[in-house]
Amino acid sequence: NMRSVKALGMGDAFYTKSDNKYAPFYNPAGLARVKEKRVDVVPLMVMANKESMDFVKDVLDVDYDDVAAVANMLKDYIGDPLHAEFSIYPSYTMPNFTFGGYVHTSVDAIASNPVIPELNLGAHVDVGVVFGLAHTIFYDRLQFGVAGRFFYRVDEEASYTALELSQNEFDIDFDTMGKGYNLMIDVGFIYNIPSYTNINPR
Repeated sequence: NMRSVKALGMGDAFYTKSDNKYAPFYNPAGLARVKEKRVDVVPLMVMANKESMDFVKDVLDVDYDDVAAVANMLKDYIGDPLHAEFSIYPSYTMPNFTFGGYVHTSVDAIASNPVIPELNLGAHVDVGVVFGLAHTIFYDRLQFGVAGRFFYRVDEEASYTALELSQNEFDIDFDTMGKGYNLMIDVGFIYNIPSYTNINPR
């Protein structure tokens, strides 16, 4: 699922604040809060947690001719979740509407088994299109929206021991990967609770 940098900065508390092109992935009703037109041509997003960046540095430095060194590197990360994402999402957005196409890649990994360390990997790639529509009714109190996503997903899960990593034995077979077309429709609502000021003249 595509994620907004703004939403991540808010701890993903974005479902009632979604006011940009990412609204279809959170709450399409938020498109009613978009104030201006915007065209994003080549917007790239790359994110990774600190453990993943440290792991990449160690992967580049380790001696793959030494199986014990590879095993020790994996031991250093046992139990640490590794996560990285890459996406490109060109789009056109205006008040109450957005449309775009996207490519999104997500990779998760975790090392396990202190005796015979191994790296467990899970990854998926989505290629698709997305649209969203929104409208406001009831004196601007209720916003509702609908979003649709049509995408093709390829996913894979695999585990590699230190020996397999040192010998570059990566058995990646496209024919055995999970893959298929998906269609998702989401409906969202935002209700703005009116505020009242109680004035008690004396």
